Amino acid sequence: MKSFLKSHTKQAELEYPCLKTKKDTEGHTIVLFSSFREGTCVHTTRPQNFVGDYSTNWGEEFFEPFTGELVLKN
Repeated sequence: MKSFLKSHTKQAELEYPCLKTKKDTEGHTIVLFSSFREGTCVHTTRPQNFVGDYSTNWGEEFFEPFTGELVLKN
């Protein structure tokens, strides 16, 4: 048996503002981050979050960059 370790390239630093997403067993949330850990919820299916929720303490380490399309409508 052989094992190999592939080196990972350093991820480019994110520029703010940016959209990030988090999916888990409780639902799906997308946050518009204005700076590290600070931002506004723009989409959610989680019962404890609401669109418009603002926080300076989002657990950004649990989010990943959102690459889809988000449509906002009145």
